[in-house]
Amino acid sequence: MLSKKLFFVCAFFYAHAIAIDNNASDSKKPTVLLVLGSVREGRMADPLAQAVHALIDTSKINVRIADLKQYNLPFINLEDPVRTESMNQWANDVKSADALILLVPNYNNGYSAVLKNAIDVLNHEGHNKFVALIGYAGGYVSENPLKTLVPTLESIGMRPLVNSLVVIQFITSALDEFNRFKKVEDRQTIENLLRDLYNRLGVA
Repeated sequence: MLSKKLFFVCAFFYAHAIAIDNNASDSKKPTVLLVLGSVREGRMADPLAQAVHALIDTSKINVRIADLKQYNLPFINLEDPVRTESMNQWANDVKSADALILLVPNYNNGYSAVLKNAIDVLNHEGHNKFVALIGYAGGYVSENPLKTLVPTLESIGMRPLVNSLVVIQFITSALDEFNRFKKVEDRQTIENLLRDLYNRLGVA
């Protein structure tokens, strides 16, 4: 039997897929890509994505899920610079978005290799796009993984919101059974980040 948390994650992604179809003609609002930066089994990126999505004002922006696990990007081979179909899909999705929200797992005080690889796939597609960064970990974590990610994003012309970095500590206990933030402080830091993003996109 599915746990309640897994059930709500599955329901969230199903409802989101329907929402994409329903909002396909809504071209007036900016589109933001919510990127899941982990591919591990049992990852917390799924419930975290649901918790973050619930706080987004969808009257201001369209949201699309970009799950690196679903793209299944190959690690870049410098001897074969030709992009695969999955690499092209990822690059095109980034290009078509107005901004990104990256969910960044903490691995040994750094960010994930799959996220670095996904960024390395990009050339001009991310140029001048705002990037909101949300780090998370199973225990205590500093902003270091996000701060090391910032220059990587800037090197391809992206514009990370460096004054609104968010880190969710002890992620496994930070969400309730409905995948909502338990702590007011966590919810408020996400909301502040989103307000910063709305301002940058001109939809505040």
